[in-house]
Amino acid sequence: MSDQKVPLGDRAAALTAILQGAAASAPDAAAAGVIRTGMAQLRSEVMRLRNVAPELSKGNFFELIESTKFNADAARQGNAVRAEVTALNGFPTAPADILLVRNGELLRAVQAKVSRSSAYLSRVLSSDKYAQMDRLVPSDRATLVRQISDGQASYFAERSDPRSAKFADTAENLTGELQFESVHSGGTTVDEAMDAATEPARYADQMEFDALLLEAEVAIGEAVKSGAVFGGAMAVLQKTLMAVQAKATPEDVLISGIEGAARSALRSGATAALGVAIRHRAERFGIQGFARSVPAAALASWLVDAGVTVLRFAKGEKNGLETALRLGETGYSTVFGLYGSVIGTAALGPIGGIIGSLASYLLAATTYQPCLAILHQVQLAKEECLRVVALCEDARLTLMAQREILMRSLQGHLAAHDREMATSFVRIDSALAAHDHEETITARRRCSTAGPDARAWVAGCRPLSPAGDRDTGARAGFA
Repeated sequence: MSDQKVPLGDRAAALTAILQGAAASAPDAAAAGVIRTGMAQLRSEVMRLRNVAPELSKGNFFELIESTKFNADAARQGNAVRAEVTALNGFPTAPADILLVRNGELLRAVQAKVSRSSAYLSRVLSSDKYAQMDRLVPSDRATLVRQISDGQASYFAERSDPRSAKFADTAENLTGELQFESVHSGGTTVDEAMDAATEPARYADQMEFDALLLEAEVAIGEAVKSGAVFGGAMAVLQKTLMAVQAKATPEDVLISGIEGAARSALRSGATAALGVAIRHRAERFGIQGFARSVPAAALASWLVDAGVTVLRFAKGEKNGLETALRLGETGYSTVFGLYGSVIGTAALGPIGGIIGSLASYLLAATTYQPCLAILHQVQLAKEECLRVVALCEDARLTLMAQREILMRSLQGHLAAHDREMATSFVRIDSALAAHDHEETITARRRCSTAGPDARAWVAGCRPLSPAGDRDTGARAGFA
């Protein structure tokens, strides 16, 4: 049974759409990887702070959460800037809680404080040891803390109190989120920090799930849109070619385009979701080859195609050979489509990736069967060559056996002939000595007919196994 339930164009369009979705979600995948690392650090902090009350440990979790969010956004943007928590680097009492660095260069020092009291935050952050540092506070307290600091600065300025400059510095450098250039953490509230301190495992799981969900939304959304466009375009193209040949009407072309778009969009979306799941599993288990979006999406595409093929085999719609060929074609085409997408994107950007993926997949799928046919012919030629070599070897062995038989028969014939000739010569000599002419003539006549009968000698040269060796001899050229 031929595999026409999923047309080649649909499969090529689906793979291209899936790879486009994976490429679009790659920044979010990078951010999800950073969040996974940050949450692993958070879980390890739980053990270190297990004897510290949540009201006190929430500051440690606040620093880690803000740094993780900041680093995730930096990874999403492809920015090399990173936030490092000094306590995790072995300096828990350093004035700065967080350092913003890029390629080893210190960009900014940050002091982080978390409390429900805005007045308290304003006061403690105005210490001399935090001068010129960024002051990071919960996002839901930043506005009020700044207002209090401004008010305190004005109040002390009216009284010529030197504390005015400290509060002014706090108000100027106060922030409700880690930020540098275009990178932002988004901020963290007091309640969020308390949640992390009281239920760290649940909080970490939720952070990872939210990152996975965001990546999946982007990948699936882009794959569905691209799948609808590519699938509809391929279906319309196929029907248009049929319409040119008077095999389809304009209505058929329109209906086919709608059906192709819907079919490809559904297939692409489902496969993209599987690709995201594969990537996260690979990342969790350290399988680096599939911890990136595009390879994971390609694997998901192959698994879906392979699953459909195996299901049809189980239903009896395909035999074993057709199933094996289809699985091989799917893997071969998917790998070529993946390489085409990567090369095309590197050369021409997103458009190049689309063209490269489609062209590579279609080329691989259309050349797979001819290549298999050529390989089959080569195998047949090799088998024929081996058969001819075997026949030649058989013929050589037969010739050697015939030669041995001939030599033995000839030697026996010559031995018998020699005895007869010797006897005849003795009789001739005796007859000549006795001047018996009649006996001489008789002896010479016997000498001329000395030896075994010729027919008997020929019969002695025949092979030991007449039937088998006659056939072997015929093949070797002995008729």
